[in-house]
Amino acid sequence: MSKVLLVEDEERLIGFLTPLLQKRGFEVSAVSSGEEAIKKYPEYKPDIILLDLGLSGEITGYEVLADIKSNSPEIKVAIITGYSESYAKEKTDSLGADLFFKKPFIPSKLFTALQEILDLDKQKE
Repeated sequence: MSKVLLVEDEERLIGFLTPLLQKRGFEVSAVSSGEEAIKKYPEYKPDIILLDLGLSGEITGYEVLADIKSNSPEIKVAIITGYSESYAKEKTDSLGADLFFKKPFIPSKLFTALQEILDLDKQKE
């Protein structure tokens, strides 16, 4: 079972995505701030992180992404954001994001992309 860390400050979206991910066979843990994400991912060891960029707290999603990719580059990161696509995509690409989804997104497309990136990763092993 693949492990997902959901980093999102909108409780409504956490409540929506968590059961959908679980129904598709993912183990899910959710946090709502950048500070929590930086503490959680090293101990949880997710296969993929769904990361919002506009988080509450002092640490932004960009900073979380940079931390993950510098300390655990093997972890896949999918960005889910409401930020304007061109700037956010360019910046997250430069920081090493693996996927990018602008809110609102179609859940089935997100799940398909997550599965594809995880399947590709397994083929490399």
